[in-house]
Amino acid sequence: MSEEAQPARPNRRAATLVFALALGARLYYLVDSRAYPAFSIPIVDSFEYDRNARLVASGGELTFQFFWQPFFYPWFLSLVYRAGGSIVAAKVVQAVLGACTALLTMVLGQRVFGRRAGLAAGAIAALYGPSIFYETELLATGWAAFWAVALVLLVIEAQSRASLWPSVPLGLASGLSVLTRPTFLPFVLGAWAWLAWRGLRAKDGWRALGALGVRALLVLSSFALVTLPTAYRTLEATGKLTFLPASGGINVYLGNHPDMARMLTIAVGEEWRQLVDLPVREGVTGVWERQAFFYAKARELAREDPAGFAARLGRKALRLASSREIPRNVDVYTAREWSPFLGALAWKAGGFGFPFGVLLPLAVLGLVFRRRRLPAAIPLFLAMYGGSILAVFVTARYRIPLIPVLAALAGAGLVGLVDLARGRDKRRLAAVCAGALGVALLGTLPGPFAEEGQRFDAGLHAGVAYYHLRQGDKGAALDAYRRALELDPSLAEAHLNVGNLLAEGGRPADAEVHYRAALAQKPHLAAIHSAYGSLLLGTGRAREAVERFRAAIAADPTLAPLHANLGAALGQLGDHAAAVDAYREACRLRPADVRYRYGLGFALEHAGRLDEAIAQYELVARAAPGFQDVAARLERLRTGR
Repeated sequence: MSEEAQPARPNRRAATLVFALALGARLYYLVDSRAYPAFSIPIVDSFEYDRNARLVASGGELTFQFFWQPFFYPWFLSLVYRAGGSIVAAKVVQAVLGACTALLTMVLGQRVFGRRAGLAAGAIAALYGPSIFYETELLATGWAAFWAVALVLLVIEAQSRASLWPSVPLGLASGLSVLTRPTFLPFVLGAWAWLAWRGLRAKDGWRALGALGVRALLVLSSFALVTLPTAYRTLEATGKLTFLPASGGINVYLGNHPDMARMLTIAVGEEWRQLVDLPVREGVTGVWERQAFFYAKARELAREDPAGFAARLGRKALRLASSREIPRNVDVYTAREWSPFLGALAWKAGGFGFPFGVLLPLAVLGLVFRRRRLPAAIPLFLAMYGGSILAVFVTARYRIPLIPVLAALAGAGLVGLVDLARGRDKRRLAAVCAGALGVALLGTLPGPFAEEGQRFDAGLHAGVAYYHLRQGDKGAALDAYRRALELDPSLAEAHLNVGNLLAEGGRPADAEVHYRAALAQKPHLAAIHSAYGSLLLGTGRAREAVERFRAAIAADPTLAPLHANLGAALGQLGDHAAAVDAYREACRLRPADVRYRYGLGFALEHAGRLDEAIAQYELVARAAPGFQDVAARLERLRTGR
C-alpha cells in the first residue's frame, strides 16, 4: 500500500527533528527578546494570572477575582511557583509545551495525510512566529494550542479504534481544555455527539450499544474528574456550582455591541472598570447576576437589530481570516522591536501578514486536495472552535489554537502543490494557484480594523508602569508612564496616574497639568474628575473641587467616595445642608463604611442638627470605637446640650 493509502507510523527521527527545532526556536526567542520591557513583568491579563497563581501558591483565600478568568492556567502557574520557579521559568516550561504542540501537529499530519505532510506540518508549527510569541507569554494560549491538537487526535483515535483506551484521555483533555478556555466547549460537545452518533450507526446491535455506553461513561467520568473540583471551589467562593469563569457575559457583550470597534479598544483601567460596573449602576451586584446581565444585554442587541448582529458576525469573520495578527492588550508586531528573530518569523507589509497569509491558503489547498480522506474531527474543530470565537470576538491569541490543525492541512496542501507542480497538468496548477491567491487576498484586503490602530508600544510601557505601581515602586512607575506618554500623549489613563504620583509627591501644579490633559482626552471618566477634585480641595480651591466632584458623580453616580468627597468640599464652603445630602448618599451606597457615617455626623453637627449628629456618631462608635475623635465628639455634644 502507498503512503497515502494508510496512516503513516510516527518517524522517530522526524519527531526528534521537529521537537528540537520547535524547542530551539522558542528558547532562542526567549534569549533574543530578554530586553522586551515586559519580559519578566506581567502586564494586563498576565498580571491577573500571575497574581492569582501566587495567591494559590501561597494558600490564600480565593476571591471573586480568581473566578473571573478561566481556571486552569493559574493552577498550572501556581505549580511552577510552588516548585520555586519564576516567571522566566514558567516561560521555559511553556517553550517545552510549545515544542510538544509542534510534535503533536506533526503526528496529526502523518496520521491523516502521510509522512511528508506531517513533517511539513511539524516544521510550520515549530517556526510559526505568532505561536512562539504567545506560547512564551504568561498567557493560557500555549496550553490552548496544545489541547486543540490533542483533542483532534484523540477524537480521530476514538473514531478509528474499537478499544476503550482513547475514552479516558479524551474525557480528561476535554475537561482541561474547557478549564483553559471555555471556547472549547462547543467542539467538545459536538465531538462527543458525533462519536455517539457513529456508535449508534454501528451494525453490531446491543453489543455495540453496550460498548458505546461504556465509552460514554468513561469520557463523562474523566471529564467530571477534572471539572467538578473546580466547580466545587467556585461554589464555595461564589455560591454557584460551575466550572466556567465569570467573564463570559461581558466578553459576549463586547464582541456583539453595535459600537464593537470602540468596545474592543477600551484599555484596561478606569474606562474598563466603568464598563464592568455597568450592571451595578442598574442595581445588579451579584457576581453571576452581573454575568447574566451582560448575556441578557447581548441577546437584546441581537433581537433588536438582527441585521446589524449578522453584519458584526461578518466583520468578525473577516478578522478571523485576516492574514494579520489582530491585537488585544499585547501585540506581536510591537514585540518585534526587541527580537530580530521574531521579526523574521512574524511581519506585515501593507495589508499582508506573514505567516498566516501563507498558512491559510495552503490549508485551504489541503482541504481541497485531501477532502475525500479528511477525518470529520478536523472540519468539526475548525467550524465549532472558529464559531465559538466569532460568538465572542477575534484576537490573535484566540486564533492560535486553530494553528496546529491548519498547519496539518497546510502540510497536506504544500505536498499536494509540489506534486501538482511536478506533473504536466499546468491548467489545474494555474487554477489551484489562482484559488490560493484569492484566499490570500481575502485575508489581505479587508481592514485595517479598529484594534490595529492603537499604540501598543505606549500601552506596553503603561502596563509595565502599572505593575511597578502595584509593587510600590513609584519611581519606576513614573518613569514608565512618562515613556508611554512620549510615545502616545493621548493616553488619558497614563496622564491620570502621573498626576496622582506627582500629587502624592508634593507637586500639585505639575499634577494639575496632567489631570487637565487626561480630561481633554476622556472627559467622561469619573476617576479623572475625582482625582482632580481632590487636588483642588487639598490646595484650598473648594469651589472648583465641587464642580469636579459633581462632574464625577454625573459620570458614575454609584461610587460612594465621590459623594463623600463632594460633601467634604461643600463643608469647606460652609454649605453644610448640601454636605449632609452628599454624605447621606454616600452612606446609602455604603452603609457599613464608618468614614461616611462620621462625615455625615460632622456635617449634621455643623448644620446645627445635633440630635441627628449624635445618632450618626453613636453608630460610628459602636462599629469602630477608636475611629478618629468620635468618642470625644459624642461626649462634648452630650454634655453641651
